[in-house]
Amino acid sequence: MKRIACIGTCHLEQDIFTDASAEKGERILSKIVTGYGGTMRNTAQNLALIGFPVTYATKLGNDMDSVNIWNDCNALGIDVLGPTVDLPTPKKTVWIPKDGKTTVFWDKPDDFLFRAGDDIPHPAINQCDIAVTDVRDNAALLKMLEKSPHPRWIVSHYVPDKEILSHVWGLVINYEDALSLGKPADFERICYRLCAFGPEWIVINMNFQGVYLYTKQTGTNFLTKCQGEGYINGCYSAFLSGLVASLAVTDDIEKAVLVGLTAQGLTYKCDALIHPRIGELFKKKTKSKGAV
Repeated sequence: MKRIACIGTCHLEQDIFTDASAEKGERILSKIVTGYGGTMRNTAQNLALIGFPVTYATKLGNDMDSVNIWNDCNALGIDVLGPTVDLPTPKKTVWIPKDGKTTVFWDKPDDFLFRAGDDIPHPAINQCDIAVTDVRDNAALLKMLEKSPHPRWIVSHYVPDKEILSHVWGLVINYEDALSLGKPADFERICYRLCAFGPEWIVINMNFQGVYLYTKQTGTNFLTKCQGEGYINGCYSAFLSGLVASLAVTDDIEKAVLVGLTAQGLTYKCDALIHPRIGELFKKKTKSKGAV
């Protein structure tokens, strides 16, 4: 199977679920779920669980949480590479009220973000067939792309500079970041201009609404529309994992998006996100035989 590289940060994650308060301003604790997260860590784990060899480049801290992250990845056969930071593992706290807006609190020092001068494992990344990253530092990202030209690169979460786009195979952008570029009515024009600099395709993950797909060959395609709301941890990572796994066995981006939507729909427990065409991808094709 093709080897896949995931490059990005990891963190300790604490999801705090609260019930509606009897008095204004109060929160009644319902449940606390603690684990390890980070889009690239989650994606690396998901890909390893379904059998892909994975190289994960990240920065680990100096505490037991980082040791546990390394051990968990190692148990799945993931090669974890990258420098160590002499600080505790970054922490993400998510307040998830039953009837209100989700609030995220971050404790992630800049030391854990990749910079151009960091000791990034370029030779190991260059041995991979596909590389996916959410590194946002343009200088660091450009250095990675230039020193590891072999993989087909997928950049997640944001739109890098024009000089970087010429090295990129595809972009996967979440809805919030896409809105920073323009209104949904402008997405086609925006994607057309971005693809002119290099990417073959752009995917905008619109959460419950589905996926906006733009390719150089076919233009715009909107896959799956449904209504929904709420916060389910790991849904974006599930989508990205399904997308990348599919692209590792086929270059058909539309089919890959359908697989990603299915993974996201199963995580959301939202059947409407599972596109009707997904069944076509898994039907056994048999040749009809004449009568004996």
